[in-house]
Amino acid sequence: MSEFRLERYNAILFDLDSTILDTGIYAVDASKWILRQSTNKWTEILEDFIAVLVETYHNEISKIASGGKFKRPIDCVRDALIVSLKEFHIEPVDEILRNGLDMFREFHIEYASPTDGLRDIIDSLNKKGIELGVITNSFQGNAKRILSNLNLDHYFSVIADSSDYNAFKPMPDPFEFALAKLGVSETNTLYIGDEFYADVVGAIRAGLAVVWINNREDVLEENLREYGVEPTFVINSFSELKELI
Repeated sequence: MSEFRLERYNAILFDLDSTILDTGIYAVDASKWILRQSTNKWTEILEDFIAVLVETYHNEISKIASGGKFKRPIDCVRDALIVSLKEFHIEPVDEILRNGLDMFREFHIEYASPTDGLRDIIDSLNKKGIELGVITNSFQGNAKRILSNLNLDHYFSVIADSSDYNAFKPMPDPFEFALAKLGVSETNTLYIGDEFYADVVGAIRAGLAVVWINNREDVLEENLREYGVEPTFVINSFSELKELI
């Protein structure tokens, strides 16, 4: 790992969910509602269903990142829900899916709160003249709505999602879009995120230094073996950034 020196960077890009925002269990609660409408056995299968849904959703993103046809995030969730429901021998019902997907979108906004220490950190960076931005794989339009609701949007010169470039991290497009908007180079930009595949792999491939927030206590060596890239810096929580800046 390299020694962290903030003065190396003119700009910092952040991931959204589980990085600068705590969005809680919005996906669990939306899934819970869908299962409740679909089967009397929902309590028995909920935990396993969530695990299958998360894996299937990540597979949807991976297929697109590997060259598959682009789909909006909400459509990736819909298709992952259909596959997951059928995995548990539940036939998807269109009306339940539509209402459930609305809940995914709205709960994501409703449950969002700033990560501990966020305001102090971005205020400090802002005063140092460092350009800040956000790029997310989450639902189109939600990042701007959430950050505006929380009175945080003014800190960021760019808030981008897949509607801006029809792509998902770890594809290069999100990073290149944000760099162009900020007018900075990849060599002087730091990226901060929690997902190893989307954030670390994507940022490294795009030529950015990256802080990996390992808030799930993943094993670094396993990710190194699987993806072949190493984060520039590793911390265990967003609040640890205070010690770096």
